[in-house]
Amino acid sequence: MNTMQEENFNTTGSLRVIISNEFGEVTKEFSVTNLVVNTGKNWITARLKDGGPAQMSLMGIGTETTTIGADPVVVGDTALGTPLGAQVALTTAGGVVTNNVIEYQATFPANGTYVGAITEAGIFNAAATMLCRTKFLAVNKAATDTMTIVWTVTAS
Repeated sequence: MNTMQEENFNTTGSLRVIISNEFGEVTKEFSVTNLVVNTGKNWITARLKDGGPAQMSLMGIGTETTTIGADPVVVGDTALGTPLGAQVALTTAGGVVTNNVIEYQATFPANGTYVGAITEAGIFNAAATMLCRTKFLAVNKAATDTMTIVWTVTAS
């Protein structure tokens, strides 16, 4: 009798992007999948080993303009293609864990810094290790708009 079991550990993710105008009205909302990149997988493995390295605490957005099909997100990515402004702190550093899902959330304020055709996003720790990255069709964010990104990563 063969009692050997095979298990696979997979990480998948998705994010929800919400744009609100200066009156708090949602003007655009959509969801997109993401890729957990190699540096993110290595980070997860290191956390399983000894609790280090530093937790994820930042999210960045960017304006990479290369056609999505011509410049896909790949597991070897370590940074955004064209970062826009400084990364912002996650609402809860380290994210919020429920069973095998971790949720990260960040808000890019209506302060004139994060303005333009946003096409990419990523999650990072303070040491600039990228957990995951995604690209999507351009979302125009005006100076008076707020962008909130809710990102989930599932381990299965």
